[in-house]
Amino acid sequence: MRSTKPVAFKWRHFHGEVRRFQSMKTAYATIKGFEIMRMFKKGQFSIWMYGTRTEVSIINEQFGLYS
Repeated sequence: MRSTKPVAFKWRHFHGEVRRFQSMKTAYATIKGFEIMRMFKKGQFSIWMYGTRTEVSIINEQFGLYS
C-alpha cells in the first residue's frame, strides 16, 4: 500500500506557492506552466526538439503564443 504522505507534502508545497487564483484561466495557465517546466527538468522535451527549435518556441506553442 502506497503512502499518501508525499502527495500531501506536494500539495502543501504547491498550494503555498500559488495560494489563490483570480480565475480558472490563470489557474490553468499557471498549472500548465508548472507541468511544462517540470517536463523540461526531466528532459522529456528532447523528442520534440528537432532542427533549430528552442525551448522558448516550444513553450510559446504550448501556450498558443505563435510568433
